[in-house]
Amino acid sequence: MSAAVSSRRAAVRTGLATALVVGLAALSGCTGPAGTDGRPTPGSVTQTVPAVTPPAPRTVGLSEEGDLGGLRLRVVSVTAQDVESTVPTEGKGPALVFVLSLRNDSGAAYRTEQLETTLIDSAGGAASRVTGAPATAFPAELAPGATATASFVYLVALDKRSPVALTVSAGAGRQPVEFRGNA
Repeated sequence: MSAAVSSRRAAVRTGLATALVVGLAALSGCTGPAGTDGRPTPGSVTQTVPAVTPPAPRTVGLSEEGDLGGLRLRVVSVTAQDVESTVPTEGKGPALVFVLSLRNDSGAAYRTEQLETTLIDSAGGAASRVTGAPATAFPAELAPGATATASFVYLVALDKRSPVALTVSAGAGRQPVEFRGNA
């Protein structure tokens, strides 16, 4: 084989390899440098992203209603009971059972999976949530105008209940509500 033929084969292989890489990049969604095709470019580990501070929760009493941006939430009852979770690793002991009522006053259905709750005891510690009985969940979706109840259970020692703070967040763009009081 002559040097000219060998050189042409190498050039063809290089061209094919380059075409393959470019084709795979296009198929995988790579956008090229700085969005040259008009689509957003992916981030980089060296990129500086501005900090986003979530809104501070609005504090209300345990007997008051909280506004979660089109959703109305209230604590129907708080009861103390000893629980032993049926879910492995969740624990057992003295607990507080919060029965919450959620009303959808917005014009759109609300996916309740977005709802998050946390409980801080009087010593400032995060209480462990029990998801097994007697806890219950809201329905997956709450239609406009509908109301539903659910029970949230947290393990809280008897000497750490005055006061407690139950914070409820309903998702991005909605200010959380903190229900605070002695339980």
